[in-house]
Amino acid sequence: MDLHAAFVACLLTSASPQDVRERLFPELRVSPPAWQLAEAERLDPAKDAWPTEVLNERAAPVLERFLHAALARGSADFEALLAADFVGATDLAPKELELVASKGSFEVRRPKSLDARPKPREALAAGVAELRKTFAGAPNPEFDVEVVALDVVDATHFTSRALVRTWARVGEARIAANFTWELGWTAGPGEEPRIRSLALTSFEQVVAARAPFAELTRWVAGGTRNFAPHFLRGIDDFYLRNDHLTGNALIGGQGLALGDVDGDGRDDLYVAMQGGIPNRLFVHQPAGDTLERALEAGVAFLDNTRSALFADFDDDGDQDLAVCVGCNIVISWNRGRGDFGDPTWLVGDGGDEIFSLAAGDGDGDGDLDLYACRYVSGGMVGSVPLPYFDATNGATNFYWRNDGKRAFANATQAAGFDQNNLRYSLSALWDDFDDDGDQDLYVANDFGRDNFYVNDGTGHFTDRATELGIDDIGAGMGLTSADVDADGDLDLYVSDMWAASGLRATARPERFQPGASDAVRTAYRHHARGNVLYLNQGGGKFVDAAVDAGVARGGWSWGSLFTDYDNDGLPDLYVPNGFLTWSGKQDLESFFWRRVIGGSPNDTQPLESYRHAWASLQSFSSSGAFSYNGRERNCVYLNIGGGRFADVTAASGIDYLDDSRMVVRCDWDGDGREDLWLKNRTAPRLRFLHNRALRAGHWLAVDLVGRTCNRDAIGARVTVEAGGKRFVRTLYAGEGYLAQSSKRLHFGVGDATAIECVTVRWPWGATETFANPPLDSVVRLVQSEPALTRVAPPEPPPVIAAMADDPSSAPHESVTRVPLVEKLPLGGMRIPSAASAERTVADLRDGRPTLLRVWSTQLAGDGASRLVERSKALTTLGARVVMLSVDQGPGLAKARKLLAGTVLEADAGYADGGALETLKIAMIELFRRADLAPVPLDLLLDAEGQLVLLYLRPVESDELAQDLELVAKLDLKSMATPRLLGGRWLVRPRRDYRELSRLFDGLGNPRMAELLRRVADERAKTDAVGR
Repeated sequence: MDLHAAFVACLLTSASPQDVRERLFPELRVSPPAWQLAEAERLDPAKDAWPTEVLNERAAPVLERFLHAALARGSADFEALLAADFVGATDLAPKELELVASKGSFEVRRPKSLDARPKPREALAAGVAELRKTFAGAPNPEFDVEVVALDVVDATHFTSRALVRTWARVGEARIAANFTWELGWTAGPGEEPRIRSLALTSFEQVVAARAPFAELTRWVAGGTRNFAPHFLRGIDDFYLRNDHLTGNALIGGQGLALGDVDGDGRDDLYVAMQGGIPNRLFVHQPAGDTLERALEAGVAFLDNTRSALFADFDDDGDQDLAVCVGCNIVISWNRGRGDFGDPTWLVGDGGDEIFSLAAGDGDGDGDLDLYACRYVSGGMVGSVPLPYFDATNGATNFYWRNDGKRAFANATQAAGFDQNNLRYSLSALWDDFDDDGDQDLYVANDFGRDNFYVNDGTGHFTDRATELGIDDIGAGMGLTSADVDADGDLDLYVSDMWAASGLRATARPERFQPGASDAVRTAYRHHARGNVLYLNQGGGKFVDAAVDAGVARGGWSWGSLFTDYDNDGLPDLYVPNGFLTWSGKQDLESFFWRRVIGGSPNDTQPLESYRHAWASLQSFSSSGAFSYNGRERNCVYLNIGGGRFADVTAASGIDYLDDSRMVVRCDWDGDGREDLWLKNRTAPRLRFLHNRALRAGHWLAVDLVGRTCNRDAIGARVTVEAGGKRFVRTLYAGEGYLAQSSKRLHFGVGDATAIECVTVRWPWGATETFANPPLDSVVRLVQSEPALTRVAPPEPPPVIAAMADDPSSAPHESVTRVPLVEKLPLGGMRIPSAASAERTVADLRDGRPTLLRVWSTQLAGDGASRLVERSKALTTLGARVVMLSVDQGPGLAKARKLLAGTVLEADAGYADGGALETLKIAMIELFRRADLAPVPLDLLLDAEGQLVLLYLRPVESDELAQDLELVAKLDLKSMATPRLLGGRWLVRPRRDYRELSRLFDGLGNPRMAELLRRVADERAKTDAVGR
């Protein structure tokens, strides 16, 4: 099936046989508009007139087969993939490798030189054998390959460049090789391409004696309530399977924050979730496991929460919690021991949603201000960046100045942050980048230039990004900072986008943006080139060294983070990647670059074709038929000194194919090595990675307490001097992407045998030096107190180190339980029975909830009879069970026969046209895609006949029993259902009962119309009293 056919099949056809009913309203599937079908045709590059992409698609499976044959021990199938006019190949692996780094769990080797001389065909077998030796006899090494360049030579020949990662496990060890091949190809018209030449141009071998991390998520957090249903499923498992009022989040931008909420000296973890799923607070226990107590702490918010930060915003000695909800920031004040209340609302304007928060003292008054990044103006659907490479039609960001006593003022314009403030901003980082004593701000923007706001020393800022050459025209997403090259100042890493399709497309000026200037085309190419590493040259000057350092390559990168895995004092790098992975193997990356980016206007005037391409991309990527920059591995880079890195991704064991978003670091168990928490869009949503690096160096961890600066000392610059070296870090509240790492600053000091001193430059304040801190310990440094305090290690020590690696796995069952955000009254819905054709839901009221089971005898096999048997068992649980058949004619007769003589017969009904119309409107209201409603379908109504829960498959007895207990505790006079959702709303989405009433009026259903009108009128009265 080609790509166009896959899309059409996904949208337009039903997979069930004619005699089986799987959907309640299959007729509601809507045909896409003609322009979208035309775009679907162009999913095929041949129909989009892109010959190089056609060649790439034809050559890709051949290259994969060749790699498999070359790597698989004992296979000689590669011979069949060589062209008849094969001209030769260089050595496929170097004859000699030299050790360039041996640190932690890793050894890295590179060739002294590569032999560029091609060998004849008959020598290739020896070259293949040499390549196989790299993996120490492992029978079937795995591999990933990306083709980053393809050029046509003539009518039957072309060339390509392939980047290959290969890996294998040998016992506990992991062996990997990264190499680049330059290939020549022969392909006549209609022929499958064959390899004409092959040259090895780079090679790197990485050996990990054992995996440096063990995943222990299930041990640390898996025993907490509702962990499996909410964290072992991906966000796409909830998509279109939840009340539409929750927002139907798909991208997965909900963050992580670490902070000590209860003052016990241990970091706790706050996990933001999509709308309708409560945010979680995992409180750290002495053994290293957790208790989930967001509900008890008052922070189990149900709102879609993009970002969260822990900080002492009122300087009272405990950690408050700031979350962004819509365009607002809500600060919950910690009343001590992790009990939150009395929120302060920072109310934004314009309605555009805040994505991320970063806290810092921008004005030097000694307390923490907040910078809020907003992304898109007018909503995620319908708004398109103009122009793509330098968009200035995004949302405005906010700067909230802390004026003390829990009062904040919107000082965006007064502080100068209104300059260049219409970008698509995703993250911000406060730091003294120009080393002049005050706090500057870097803002990462998607679709174009970043901002670098330089503080003039008075709390007023000027955007100097373009002037200083650090505007990074790219897809900016995340920010992290560290002293990469050990020169004593902090460097900056910006997560952008690496796209092989983009590199291929932007190299074709005759097809990609043919009318653009060279400068504009360069800007587009930079969007595909990967991540940026700005090395600090001093005085606010930076130079991009990502390519030379070896860290440009990522994927669709998000919250990259520096962390010193092995305590050698050199910051290593973890890069979460991947956008939307679905089950379909085809990926939309090429279409994105050819049709969307390639079709962007280069000014601010929108083109209809550009809007259509964006809309089509959104439709294709949410259909489930295609991935969209999916299956991208997280990257791991090892700092080998001199500002250079080795790509240890394939040997790391943490190169997950998750659609990862953000990562935070902390020493969770106090063993002196930094561990990681990773958050994903796909299942599992959360991973805890325990650091078990071999040969880890010595270390020091620092807790800071401010006196004249903010109490958390956010923005402080700390320098540790040990063994003749200087190690530098800044304390941040907001780093990466929607993420906050531990406030305990961790320093690896390698093989140093003592630490001479620690110097703290407090934010906007003086510098203090603390002498002779003990090695391998945690110390507490208080501003203006000359003596440091050693923090006692945890007692008893956590048992986590003894736990075996236990990778998470996702449940096989998709989401089926759908609690409503607000009830939907159905008392006026007619459900005719054998005794009364006019019976309604209201007539069923007898003080009990009602389970309305919508079913059909047209279920596969003996599904109908088995369903009836299972339904009988539900009648003992305290709910009235009403079987509502959607069959007609012979099917209805069969349904009555199956129910005859059973406990279900008396209440059973059938759905006539009116009942089906009501169900249809209910499904549209709840899902916005009523065509997806299954048969059978269970509707749980409270004692007033108000719909509170849907089950997208027949509910089991134990689940129904639990839900009936929750339903019994709901207020019958309120439309809210928080007990069913497990949290509380800060801003509860509202159902438009008046609009529903008008809809039923128009359909000639006065009973439903009047019922909903009364609900709307009652709400209006309540609102009036509240005002």
